[in-house]
Amino acid sequence: MLLIFLKPLIKLLDLFIPKNKHEILFYGYQGSYRGNVKYFFEYLLHYKNPLIIPIWISTSKKDTQYITSKYPQVDLIEITNKKEKIYLLWKLLRTKIIIYTALGDLWNLRKMLIPQKHISMELSNGITIKSAGINTTFLQNNKKHLKKFVKQKQYETYHIVSSELERYFLASCFNTNLKKFVITGAPRTDILNKQLTKNNNKIKKLFPKINFGKNPKNILYAPSHRDGNYFKHKKSTAPAFFNFDDYDFNKIYNNATQNNIHYLIRTHSIDYMLKPELFNMDGKLIESSFVHFLSSEILPDELEIADNIDLIITDYSGIYLDFLLIDIPVLFYPYDIVEYSKYRGLMFEFGLVTPGPTVNTLEKLLTESNKLMNDSKYYKKEREMIKNLYFKFQDFNSSERIMNLISSHI
Repeated sequence: MLLIFLKPLIKLLDLFIPKNKHEILFYGYQGSYRGNVKYFFEYLLHYKNPLIIPIWISTSKKDTQYITSKYPQVDLIEITNKKEKIYLLWKLLRTKIIIYTALGDLWNLRKMLIPQKHISMELSNGITIKSAGINTTFLQNNKKHLKKFVKQKQYETYHIVSSELERYFLASCFNTNLKKFVITGAPRTDILNKQLTKNNNKIKKLFPKINFGKNPKNILYAPSHRDGNYFKHKKSTAPAFFNFDDYDFNKIYNNATQNNIHYLIRTHSIDYMLKPELFNMDGKLIESSFVHFLSSEILPDELEIADNIDLIITDYSGIYLDFLLIDIPVLFYPYDIVEYSKYRGLMFEFGLVTPGPTVNTLEKLLTESNKLMNDSKYYKKEREMIKNLYFKFQDFNSSERIMNLISSHI
């Protein structure tokens, strides 16, 4: 509250305090050490450019311990109390380049700065196929949030994207100058360069007590969160899994055991605190040996096990797009598409950007899943087409291109 009254003084300081062009401040989504910001931060640590000092802003002891153990010489700012937040504000005033995940990250401090005095770069977590920005119904119905959202975007210098399609779409959604959206590709996809051969050891390490057997088929089941209730009631509503009228546990069990299939239930980062039983799933499935909850607490970034995945099941999440870079098949189960389209909305007609079969019964899900995992040519042309639409660069050198963009300001 005190900082609000000091805002004019802080802006005055920001106007005259010299900016350090060599230090770059990094902040992950809601303070977490994950996503594109994390990968670009680690790229700079390995890059070892004497003119650049990457500094991570940590909000948890757990992240601090992990980062410092992995990179003992790392520059890090830990903020867990008011005194440390004041120090962070001082660092923000003195730093030229600030990189974060979402518009709301560090907003209470960033809004006190003069945007023209800093380079603010958004490295969002993923590509969306949903409506975004001012086009979303929940923002249009909440003028207070809409006004805040527009102001947040005005403070931004760059928003990193992966294609012309994404660039034009987001510029429209945010009603923002097209020049802010720069095509470099996402740093997280760079790690896919090392994941071109199947290696099941990673999943086995995540679930050491599970017997995966020989050559398991791993299905990443990752629906989008239902953010309508999140914005309205300040909490998220869990998506439903296997929400079929013809649901039959025995059919799923028999198919899984006969084909050694394992379902990795990937909940959204917003939903990770919800208990498994809240995800509208049969208790038998939760307790079974072939369904495993893979929350962001267990694995912050799903691309780290991309070479373990044989199939993705999703609905409106753009999670499948990155996996197209290594040709992982995808199946779509949009069980509430009519309701979801009205409240949140989609970028395009659903079938235009979904390179895989869309199912509405359990029987079709099992049949199509097996076909996708056993026939590499099934929907391959569609996957290739969408991959080329959403990724201008497919060389796994996104971090290098972002580095070149930043170098122009140093």
